[in-house]
Amino acid sequence: MLIPSKTTKPLAPANTITRQRLIELLESKKRSDLILLQAPAGFGKTTLISQWVKTLNQIGWYALDESDNQVEQFASYFISAIIDATQGAINKTAALVTKHQYASLNALFAQLFVELTEVSGPVYLVLDDYHLITNDEIHGAIRFFLRHKPAHITLVMLTRTSPPIGIAKLRVRGTLLELTHQQLAFTPEETTLFLNQQFQTNLPISSIKPVCDSVDGWPTALQLIAIKAQTEQISIDKIETHLSNALVDSPIGETYLSDYLYEEVFEPLASEIKHYLMCASILTVMSNELCKRLVTVTLTDNKEKNQARIGYQAELISSISLESLEQQGLFIYRKASYEDKNATQKQTGMNETDWFGFHPLFASFLQKQAIKRIPDFIEQLHIIAAQFWLEINVPLEAIMHAKQAAEPELLITIMQEHAWDFFHKSKLTLLESCFKRLSPSELIGYSDLVLLNAWLAQSQHRYDTVGQILNEADAKRKELGIQLDKQAQGCVDALRAQVAINLGEVKLARKFAHDALEKLDIELEHPNLIDKTGLISLVTFSRIVSHSVIGEVYHCEGQLTAALLSMQETIVLAKKHQTHHYVLWSIIQQSEILMAQGHLELAYDLQTAGFEYIHEFYLEQLPLHEFLLRIRAQLLLSLGKIDEAESAARQGLLVLSHYQPQKQLQCLAILARCGLVRGALNHAQTILLRCESLIQSDFYHQDWVHNVDKARVIFWQLSQNTIAANNWLLNQTTFIEKAGNHFTQGQSQNIVRAMILVGKYEEANTILDELLNFASKNKLVSDLNRNYILQVLLYYKTGQVELAKQSLIYALELGVKTGFRSEFIIEGELMLEMLNSITQTSNSMKIIEKDTQTFALSLKIKLEETFTPDIVQFDETLVEMILSHRNVPEILLISPLTIREWQVLGLIYSGLSNDDICNKIEVAMTTLKTHIRNIYQKINVSHRAEAISFAENLLKLK
Repeated sequence: MLIPSKTTKPLAPANTITRQRLIELLESKKRSDLILLQAPAGFGKTTLISQWVKTLNQIGWYALDESDNQVEQFASYFISAIIDATQGAINKTAALVTKHQYASLNALFAQLFVELTEVSGPVYLVLDDYHLITNDEIHGAIRFFLRHKPAHITLVMLTRTSPPIGIAKLRVRGTLLELTHQQLAFTPEETTLFLNQQFQTNLPISSIKPVCDSVDGWPTALQLIAIKAQTEQISIDKIETHLSNALVDSPIGETYLSDYLYEEVFEPLASEIKHYLMCASILTVMSNELCKRLVTVTLTDNKEKNQARIGYQAELISSISLESLEQQGLFIYRKASYEDKNATQKQTGMNETDWFGFHPLFASFLQKQAIKRIPDFIEQLHIIAAQFWLEINVPLEAIMHAKQAAEPELLITIMQEHAWDFFHKSKLTLLESCFKRLSPSELIGYSDLVLLNAWLAQSQHRYDTVGQILNEADAKRKELGIQLDKQAQGCVDALRAQVAINLGEVKLARKFAHDALEKLDIELEHPNLIDKTGLISLVTFSRIVSHSVIGEVYHCEGQLTAALLSMQETIVLAKKHQTHHYVLWSIIQQSEILMAQGHLELAYDLQTAGFEYIHEFYLEQLPLHEFLLRIRAQLLLSLGKIDEAESAARQGLLVLSHYQPQKQLQCLAILARCGLVRGALNHAQTILLRCESLIQSDFYHQDWVHNVDKARVIFWQLSQNTIAANNWLLNQTTFIEKAGNHFTQGQSQNIVRAMILVGKYEEANTILDELLNFASKNKLVSDLNRNYILQVLLYYKTGQVELAKQSLIYALELGVKTGFRSEFIIEGELMLEMLNSITQTSNSMKIIEKDTQTFALSLKIKLEETFTPDIVQFDETLVEMILSHRNVPEILLISPLTIREWQVLGLIYSGLSNDDICNKIEVAMTTLKTHIRNIYQKINVSHRAEAISFAENLLKLK
């Protein structure tokens, strides 16, 4: 008698989400010969197919277990499932099975094919848990089935392991659809939808994405998060905190996760496989050779005791391979690439497909099992791993293991050889963790490592710690009678110069930088100051630093030409020695100088070269990448390219996602200014509140502060908040005598703007005259342009209209050179009125050059568009409000609109034609049509009227 549940289609669980993207993929390939879902336990294979088959008609389902390895039982259930799918249309085959009148499965299938050719329409047979089949006769029969079945029959196979059924041929013929753990893993969007559904909340994707990333989208882990929250009755307002803790503390409800992995994955394994996995669990990257070494040391060390305890022979373990474990579905995946693959290929002959890695949650589980079961071997395993990676010249992996072993000598040996290389590649967190493992007394004999520790503190802006490290080392050397030679002291001076310029101590920075260059003779390098990688010596590095600091000194003093030359010298040295940090730093400094000189196009080109350099050397995660994105955003904002500026600033925030929130200040200030230029005051205010909170929590360079203050003062001006401006002015000091650089110019301009707002016109005029004088003297063309715009505002407020017109003409003439647009537009209706007054007066237009006239008219048109009434703007604040509403359409969470698409939807709702929208957002008609097509697809509408209705319903959610 057959058990009915084995051939009954399972119902999709009620607490799941519809995997729309995967269902669409299945639909598009549903006539494949084989649809194969291969992934470890808990990846939602059964759930997905049970969702999909609800839309299909002729479905048979066979849920396998170990007993189905008996050929007769397999045949009975297999044919029973086909009978279900075909509504009993295979009577002859069914009779053969009932009477056991078939010579083999192949013979049975041959009769089945005859009857299936008479069945119309597509037929689907699902084999669930096929990994439980180990009978070669059954595997052979399935190969036969796939090779000879009628074309309208599709086999759907769900398995944890790779089935030996001739998949390669199907793949070559293009009749196979494969879904692996990579496709089955939840995306951040699916995770957001799932967890919000579980918790009945509307948390943003930004809060949930880190959780998704931490579990690699593993559905079962996400389900365990939800179960843990429900079991512990966590309130809705604490859900976000719970998610954060799930990443750090739990892990994901340790008991739940451990129980699941233990029962479903670990416990059924043979004891030798368990031991192999525990030994390998210390690795982030694995190869068969490395795992063999680790296992061997646990079997040869105290061999008799060890084997008696473990209870199996070494020969069994030696037969295990990572490929075989991968095929068993044990959360082991091949690494698509490896950072140091060239080195490993050279040393071992291995290629990148020979490397494997664990799923992070399974690795964590195995590590805990190892601590319980083989604790005496953990340190030794790390030592063996470190030695292996050193042998094949992969120091990054070696040092990761060395710091886990209580072997200071091994760690220091690796650091002496490779630590400076790690520093130049910005592996700062790694180095910090290494230095924490070493005491000052263990480091004192290694002056290069002491200096590196200080450089590390400098790079992390721990300036007080730099002095402490250097002073402690000086005291210890004095105590031991050790004295630094001239070269080593020069390296220390270079570091002190960098710290001084970071703190704004320009004179001190100049002194230390020049002292360093006098002492650093490139021909006489100290043997302890050589970076053993051969990339760059510490002496050369210190010379590069000194040149860079001198360039910054010139920059701060307003000597822009000298600063530019010094930075050009720096970049030549830095590129020669692949000191990536200072290559990018000099590019950024040169770009800022060119922007200050009004050469925005040259600055743009230089920034583009910087992005190319970042891409060439894979430096996307460096903090300096954010700096480059930030100044690109500032440049684009000045040019009036608001969407592009906003995009660059958001990319900058993405780079900073793994750093302290304080680093986000500059990008946030740019986003606030983008909102102000658009007239989205509420959105800008929300961002500025975040900025003010950050300013209170850290020390910032004056350039950072003046950029935030610029956004704040403009916001007060646009909202006529004189009280806030007055209070801010009470805490400001002007340094007119230092206004020779764009940092001081910028903050002084903020003060002038605030003074005009509160009516302190005489004081504002005095400062502004000095700013104009310094900007002209030092050729700060961009600041000269901004100062003339401020003068227009000042003269207008004091009723000196003719002087305001003259200042506006000066500003426009400079605007033709700089390309500034936002600086004019931000002044709003006042600027529109002044532009009207000169463009509509023939006398004024006669004295203006043709290019200036054209520029003035283009600004006038832009301002008129900006102040067109009744334009709906779906800005970020409004979008967040809509998406967090409990009645938000689910489709917006599954397929979110981009910022540009929200903007276009608002303009469509406002009644603008396509031509008007193109002019409004400055895009080509083809680009606009692409945006509109994407919007229609995402919100599931087919024409404009439906889109307008959809937008209207969204606005009701406010």
